[in-house]
Amino acid sequence: IYFYILDIIFYNKLVTFITIVVLSVIEFSILYYFVPGLLKWLVMYSVFGVVPTLYPHGRWIAGKITGIKLDGGIRDIYFFVTLKTNYKSYLSVSQNNRHWFFIIPGIGTATTATIIGLFEWIYFDNLFFILAALILIISEIYAYFFDVGKWGGELGHARRERLILKDMRNKK
Repeated sequence: IYFYILDIIFYNKLVTFITIVVLSVIEFSILYYFVPGLLKWLVMYSVFGVVPTLYPHGRWIAGKITGIKLDGGIRDIYFFVTLKTNYKSYLSVSQNNRHWFFIIPGIGTATTATIIGLFEWIYFDNLFFILAALILIISEIYAYFFDVGKWGGELGHARRERLILKDMRNKK
């Protein structure tokens, strides 16, 4: 239903977004009051679905901010859905924008995991996903400063762009 709703614009994008948020709050309220065990189960395991599902939104937002175009959805090497970068537009923007193109979704993923973890901690007294979010944040920061190869994620790519920026500044 989520992916189906994303293709429908009710009046404009803001109204669609507000509608999705309001309906989600109503749905969670119904689950919280009438089926609390199911809601707890859904929230406890939601981080495994929500973080990868929302990751392409971070990449889309980064593309809009940096001016890098995207060619559509694909699966990455880990079989997660992501958005394919249009390399012609990627190479046409400044090196700083390329750097931010990877920073924004990396931060978004860690933020999403943290919000879900806080929600679970507050409402269900479960620290598992706060710890998972902390591990994600630490690994992303580590990948930004140290070479971890293909396992670096978005901030691993940002590291590469940061090093290119540094080399460009040193050559000047």
